[in-house]
Amino acid sequence: RRQGAPTTLTRFAQNASGCMGLVIQGQWNERDLYPRVCKRLIERAERSGWKMIRCEIHATSKRGRLHEIKKIVDRLTAEHVTGIFFQPVECMSRSDSINADIVARFTKAGIHVVLLDYDIVNLPLRSGYDLVGVDNFAAGYALATHFLDLGLRRIAFLRLPDAAPSVMDREHGVAAAVLARAGRWLPEKNVLICDPSDVAAVVGKIGSPTPQVVIACNDRAALVLWDVLKRSGRDLGRLKVAGFDDIPEAATANPPLTTMRQDVEGLSKLAFHTLVTRIKSPTLPPRKTLLPCDLMKR
Repeated sequence: RRQGAPTTLTRFAQNASGCMGLVIQGQWNERDLYPRVCKRLIERAERSGWKMIRCEIHATSKRGRLHEIKKIVDRLTAEHVTGIFFQPVECMSRSDSINADIVARFTKAGIHVVLLDYDIVNLPLRSGYDLVGVDNFAAGYALATHFLDLGLRRIAFLRLPDAAPSVMDREHGVAAAVLARAGRWLPEKNVLICDPSDVAAVVGKIGSPTPQVVIACNDRAALVLWDVLKRSGRDLGRLKVAGFDDIPEAATANPPLTTMRQDVEGLSKLAFHTLVTRIKSPTLPPRKTLLPCDLMKR
């Protein structure tokens, strides 16, 4: 603005290229929770003047995933991406080492990482990356307490093998509530580890006495479980099924599904501001920010 005076770039302008990345696992299905969060995240970033590059990891084998990850890192580096949102991979053997390799590659390329939903290590450990998600332990505790308040004491938790840390937090929350009120929780009896679509596995896991409540790891698993139980022909009495996330099908199911709702708008807003702050101030200590969930009684 004055002849002879130099133009000064702020530290933020030096660190921010105006381009962010988004890396999630699997197909983009906007009826699932985190694709909906990511859609709002993209809209928020673009309204703020940032270009967003979306990448998906589809391979199921470790070698295939590492090959995809290398291509994604090369692409985002070539696009001069400053920071990324990354939802760690889950439900496969050695997912912890795969996630560690992914974030290490981005860090080496000078790309800041904000983790979505859960960390790349299990509690009580913490990685050195920012994390935005919900308090899954508190959500599991609140959901189990709801059924305990109804006088239902035989509660089981269903999850898939190699579950994500967020699912394990939900299980631990359920267990803590049951232990506090009912006084007994045996993982070999109260935790059902199986594919909810496998009729034989589900019926075999539900022993005697039959649980009064099965809390599934998420709504999708809960709805599949309910359908499988109805088709099994087994007399299940007044068994109740519940889930987490409040996907659209939870409210329209017959009967509607009791679940814990995550704040899609709040998560997208918080994640965006966390990454912008990290780009602006890269020396800040890593932060873990968890939002509460709301109980949807149905």
